[in-house]
Amino acid sequence: MRTAKLEALNIEFPLESGERFYDDGFVESVSEHQRGLDLQYADKEYGSEYESDGQCYPARTFGLFPKRICHIYYKKFGDDLYNLFVRAHEETHTLDYFNRLDLLEGKILRESKIKIKLRKIGRKALRKDDVEIIADIGGIHVMYQEGIIISATYSAATEYEKAKKIYLKALEDKTGLRLGYSILKNFAKNIY
Repeated sequence: MRTAKLEALNIEFPLESGERFYDDGFVESVSEHQRGLDLQYADKEYGSEYESDGQCYPARTFGLFPKRICHIYYKKFGDDLYNLFVRAHEETHTLDYFNRLDLLEGKILRESKIKIKLRKIGRKALRKDDVEIIADIGGIHVMYQEGIIISATYSAATEYEKAKKIYLKALEDKTGLRLGYSILKNFAKNIY
């Protein structure tokens, strides 16, 4: 049986027949890597000129044996902690794509003792920013487990701020402490 191993999140799960997961690792250019995958799966380019920090590339193949495929890849930055955040963010997109956000919800509950219902965030409209909020929560959780809450320098800063508020609110509800930004500076190390 094939499995998907998400190293930053430290989650592994079985893939169903016809599902494939590939962690392509660090790439020089996210947009160039996307163009290559476009040509591999669609015989034409859908990629954009926008260079993001990482990408979760969902694809479907049709034919005798249809497949659901997901590739993740990301740029390497000089900061290992930021690399970890980006990787966890893309791995969370993978869980979402394969409808396995329950695994991250359980992990957050076990490790941080907080309950965040990822599958309920923005699911009525399925807006792109809601998907990014969910992925940022995965990155924030990994950073929190490292003892760090990073500041909003991520390219989708609005979504990151919303994700951080959701995570901090859940921590406040658990501890009864007010973990606003002034207290947060003493509570966690900012890396930016």
